[in-house]
Amino acid sequence: MSVPRPRRSGGLTGRALVLGTAIVLMALVLASPLQRYLQGRSELNQASQRLRDTTARVAELRRELAQWNDPAFVERQARARLQFARPGDRVYVVLMPGLSKSDASREQVRPVLPAPGKASWQAKAWITLQVADAPP
Repeated sequence: MSVPRPRRSGGLTGRALVLGTAIVLMALVLASPLQRYLQGRSELNQASQRLRDTTARVAELRRELAQWNDPAFVERQARARLQFARPGDRVYVVLMPGLSKSDASREQVRPVLPAPGKASWQAKAWITLQVADAPP
């Protein structure tokens, strides 16, 4: 017959201590590679999303290029954007209200710069921008 062993009362056993230490060491050893792996996956997902976006943009630009190869599309764009007209078309010019015919013959009335020292620097800057924006 075997002799019964006395039972321990809920204390920390040597096996539990070794097992706990092994788990903590494994967590410490695997934390850095796991973090790098997850970061790499995130970067890969972002790069793949950028690739999908770029591929969609390339497809859109190819469709637009195909449109520009159509002479009818080019003509519509020239008429809409550049106000081109074909020979024989009737063209109307709408004048701004309040301009006389002599003013209408010019494309735009250019602002006059004030004499030096007469206006604030903000007014001079604004008028300079208006002059730069006006056609020659």
